[in-house]
Amino acid sequence: MIESSIARRYARALFESVGAEFARVGSELESVARSFKDQPELTAFLSDPSASRESRRTFLDAVISKTGLHPMAGNLLRLLDDRGRLLDLPAIAAAYSGMVDEHEGRVRAEVTTVDGLGSELAEQLKKALSSATGKQVELSTHSDPGILGGMIARVGNTVFDGSLRSQLERMKRELVGQP
Repeated sequence: MIESSIARRYARALFESVGAEFARVGSELESVARSFKDQPELTAFLSDPSASRESRRTFLDAVISKTGLHPMAGNLLRLLDDRGRLLDLPAIAAAYSGMVDEHEGRVRAEVTTVDGLGSELAEQLKKALSSATGKQVELSTHSDPGILGGMIARVGNTVFDGSLRSQLERMKRELVGQP
């Protein structure tokens, strides 16, 4: 898999090349990257060493023309294929998405609770996180009964773990004398 610094380099070059259409290109990259995840046969074909470069290029050109991808997004796919990095598109798309978010003053937050947040609580949390970060917050919520209670919030690269599970684990370590 691609190193994150390399993914950021590809993403930065694309971001600086597309101008005002950065949001459209980001959406298209996420869609193609999601296709890699959702269609294992596509990933198998693109990673098959017996598939010729010409067959991959023909396939890519068909995808690019049928989906109406932005020319720069299409060029990125061709470049990644030429360099044997086509399967690294999800990492590049994620890095690009982060750049779009940064440019638009937005941060993504992911909140995990035992049984989900109500809409009123989610809105309050979104406002609090927005106030704390000074950015517009895109909030997604998940349920995980394994956290036992409380919540875990991931905001950008920061994790706030207020789950009952982690509190119990901390208490256990303290009781047995481990740091």
